[in-house]
Amino acid sequence: MPRSVRVKGRRYCVGVDGYTLLPMTKQILILPPHDLWPAWTGVPPVDAEDRELPYRLLSSRGYPHRRIDTFGRPWNPAAGSAPILHALDPLRALRVLLFGRRSAVVVCNFESSALVLLLLRRLLRFRAKVVVIDVGGLGWRLRRLIQDRVVPRADAVLVYSEHQAAIVRATWPGTRRVWAVLAQVDCRFFRQAEDCPAGPVLAIGDDASRDYATLLQAAEGLGHPVVIRTRQVLPATLPPDVTVLAQGLPMDAYRDLVASSAIVVLPLHPTSTPGGVSALVQAMGSGKAVVVSASPGIAEYVRDGEDGLIVPPHDPAALRAAILRLLGDDALRLRLATAARRSAEQRFSYEAWARQLEAVLDEVAAVSLHPGRSP
Repeated sequence: MPRSVRVKGRRYCVGVDGYTLLPMTKQILILPPHDLWPAWTGVPPVDAEDRELPYRLLSSRGYPHRRIDTFGRPWNPAAGSAPILHALDPLRALRVLLFGRRSAVVVCNFESSALVLLLLRRLLRFRAKVVVIDVGGLGWRLRRLIQDRVVPRADAVLVYSEHQAAIVRATWPGTRRVWAVLAQVDCRFFRQAEDCPAGPVLAIGDDASRDYATLLQAAEGLGHPVVIRTRQVLPATLPPDVTVLAQGLPMDAYRDLVASSAIVVLPLHPTSTPGGVSALVQAMGSGKAVVVSASPGIAEYVRDGEDGLIVPPHDPAALRAAILRLLGDDALRLRLATAARRSAEQRFSYEAWARQLEAVLDEVAAVSLHPGRSP
């Protein structure tokens, strides 16, 4: 967290170089739904995922940041419950409304982090803009109730695909600004891995977007080891070459698992949100050839035949053919793996994410609140 100093009556933030003074008028507050990164001071350890890096880059470009985590019990009544409730945290919202008044923008991860803030900001004359990142799907009634109160009131909403952005605009026509941005990966932590043709075909993910039933059909008689890292409950009887890892893994062990794989497969149900996008960009950052189902929310991340292979959803034969094609063609696998790493560096890296977010903050911070609108 950058420290601040007062010079001739004005408060400045000390930049990441330790010398540059940045005006505090452009400060951003970050409200995560839970601890998104460890509470280290300064630069993290050498071999750790550095999720704060984009915000340190923004600090060096004139947007000093401060993270305000959720409270625990008893101050946060929903602490330890489902993330959507845990993140509501009314006391944290009041802390921001009363003591964050000098900030330019409040960045809220997920909609529930912004609910109390947006409902009370007119009453308390809170002028900072509110940006919501990563709105969830529409299927859960409680989430939809929160979204109906948050999305139209937010000064900007950021989602991870153009497909989802179109859904947000259609569902809440009064939304002020909706941007599609790309998911991000720490390309220093997820490094270029070696080609491992004897490694397993790896599938990753716990959420409902994963279509492991199709993968299990495709894996029948494949003759190559398949590893599925998931907490989902899969059939008791699995094809002979399939192994399920149900336990969670530390991030370094997870990275090493990806690095040891031959290819990474993301079998997906078609969904409005880009399910699987984090695992996808992490695999691409690791320089692995990927096979992904053509879910609408994920289509803009992979260019078929250039940096991965795309197959129709719910099609075991097509998925099996793509897997066998990559396992049997070393030149193709290496070409796609190299292109995947290049895409990660150019489009999904934390540096690229900082540039996207900076452009959003520049526009949002420059626009006044709409005078006739209900915040």
